[in-house]
Order: sequence, then structure tokens, then C-alpha cells
Amino acid sequence: MNMDLRHADVILRADSISRSFVDKQGVPHQVLHNVSINVRISEICCMLGPNGAGKTTFIKIASTLLCPDSGSLSICDIDAIKDPIGARKHVALLLGGDRGFYMRSSAIANLYFFAQLADVPLHEMDNRITAALDKVNLLDKANSNVETYSRGMIQRLHIARAIIEQAPLLLLDEPTIGLDPEHAMQIRGIIDDLRNEGKGILLTTHSMSEAEALSDSVNILSKGRVIARGTISKIAEDINLDGVCIFTLPVNEWKRDESKRLLLGMKQIQGVSESLRGNQYFIDIAWKDKEPDEMTIGRVLSSPSLRFVGRRPPTLEEVYLSIMEKR
Repeated sequence: MNMDLRHADVILRADSISRSFVDKQGVPHQVLHNVSINVRISEICCMLGPNGAGKTTFIKIASTLLCPDSGSLSICDIDAIKDPIGARKHVALLLGGDRGFYMRSSAIANLYFFAQLADVPLHEMDNRITAALDKVNLLDKANSNVETYSRGMIQRLHIARAIIEQAPLLLLDEPTIGLDPEHAMQIRGIIDDLRNEGKGILLTTHSMSEAEALSDSVNILSKGRVIARGTISKIAEDINLDGVCIFTLPVNEWKRDESKRLLLGMKQIQGVSESLRGNQYFIDIAWKDKEPDEMTIGRVLSSPSLRFVGRRPPTLEEVYLSIMEKR
């Protein structure tokens, strides 16, 4: 994506956001610890982390549904803590899932209802709803009841609901969860289009390939703290993950658990994964400081047939797992 002056404009600025909850026994639990995240115009910022890391809590705070215990939050230069109603006009939230609509009403009736709640001007309502349904490829199903929709269609309808507000900031919480590959690809295409139209997007997902394909920047959360941020290449550089070497060896020379244990025992090796193709394993070895050579790896694995195939930059999944394995 080409950079321009607009890309420097921060539309979501969260500084040192903290939030705790009290459980049924009256015990407080800190969910977010001084989390700072910025989102810019024409940018997709991905927030990653395991379940319970605090991603959805942060999304709810960023949407003004929750108030933080401390920290500051601004949306389009509006103080979202002092003026949540004013800030809310500039943000659209997608939580997704099978609920959130009146299932026995048509898609278009649902969107008219939510357009009214969002204070969409009456004279713009028809055009906005038609345009939103067209963008998510549901215009031909506009008059069908939502209960007849597949899960993928409902997810697209959630996006249409967010689009009609024409907010510059979109908060998308796992928009492709539970979808088959075809529907997930459709959703990713729509999200990419919205970024190219100038929207700033904060996206949570458990799909590393999705985050890698869409993200301009990444924030990795663990136990309510941001433990890594930046582009994939920057994070890889920060953790000294220098690259990935690819080797092949015959099926009978790869002993899986034992072979991985031997490789991970080498100081410079940060991660190992394998994939079976025909009668050979392709072994991806993530490394830092010193690139492992064919002779050394062959000796460690006692594999006379090991062959070096090539090298590549680490993927987001390899970067993420390398960070998490050290937690």
C-alpha cells in the first residue's frame, strides 16, 4: 500500500489503558495493564494474543462500551472518556457471531433499524444501505429474513451494519471466526477494500495468516500487556529472529519428537516445523545469530540424506510462537 500524508493521521490513540474486573467472590482481576495502541487512517492494526489476553476488553473500551480504570483514549481527537457520545459518532464496532440481528426480519429491515440507531440522516439512509449491501454482496438477498442466512452471510451483514455508519474507525473483533475458507476470504477482501478507502481498522484475530495478509502493524498481547509491536519484520528483528532455513529429508529419517528435541537443543534455533510432501519432509528451522548449515543439521539428526532447499524471512506465526514460547 502506498504511503501518503493521511497515513500519518492517528484516529485512535489509546495511552496506558488499564482495566480490572471483580469476580463473583469479590476478587479483583487486572485484565489490561497500561496498554497503548494507535490506529491511523488507511491502516489495519492487528491485535493478537491467546484467549484471555484482553483483546476483546480493549475493543470494548475503544468503542466506548467500557470505561477504563486509568489511561487516556481519543477518537478523531475527541476525548472518548470525557465525551463518549461525541467519540462514538466516529467509530463502528463489529463483534460478529450468530446473534445481533432480528432473525425473523429481513436484512434490509434490520439495517434500517440500526441506521436509525446510528443517527444516519434520513435522506442518506437508502443510498447508504444499498451501497453497504452491494459491497458485501448481499444486495440480491436484501429482502430475505436473516434466519435464512448462512453464518458467512451473517458475518457479511455485520460488516454492512458497520459500513452504513460511515465511521472513519472500524473495530473488528474476530470477523472471520468459524467461517469456512471461502467465506473467510470474502470477508478479508472486504476488509482490505475498506482500508484502501481510507478507513482505520483495529482487527483482532486468531488467524496468523489472516493477520499477516492484512496487517500494516501488529500488537501482541499477553496477560493484558503489549509484549511486542510494529511490523512483522520489526518484531522479528526485535526478538533476533533472523530467518528461516528450509531442508528436506526422507520420511524414514525424520523422527518428529526426537528430531525436534535435538534441533531445539541448538542455541541458535528458535523454532522447528515440518510438512510432509510425497515421500519427503520439508523442515523449516527458524534461527537467530548464526544460520544453521546443512552439514551441522545433518550431523545432529544423523541424516545423510538431508538437503538444504533455501531460506526465507520468518512468518508472523513463527514470530508469534517464538515470543509466546518464551513467556
